[in-house]
Amino acid sequence: MKRISGVALVLAIILALTITGCEDDSQSTEATGFELVIEECLSFGVYVYVDGEFQDFASTDEPHFFPLPAGTYDVWAYGNATIGNQYACWSNQVTVRDTDVVRLTLFCSEENICTD
Repeated sequence: MKRISGVALVLAIILALTITGCEDDSQSTEATGFELVIEECLSFGVYVYVDGEFQDFASTDEPHFFPLPAGTYDVWAYGNATIGNQYACWSNQVTVRDTDVVRLTLFCSEENICTD
């Protein structure tokens, strides 16, 4: 009988934690940063730097979110795919406001070709 009541107590605690949850979504903060979208490219990876510091590795296949506080940032990115000594690269500036997600769209075009 003690074993059954112990199991019932553990199940009641787990059920209570599941129902109440660990986080209240109504008090969550809104995202701030920029979403990087790269269009008109073949599939490859992109190294992304913000104000000269490496942030993350993104893909040309899907958008990538970069959380940043409000401010103006210099964004530099380059692809990991090369053709000879040429590769895709971009330099841009993005301004982020509080609780705002800015969409930064980069295009693969001749103007965005760098060489070693």
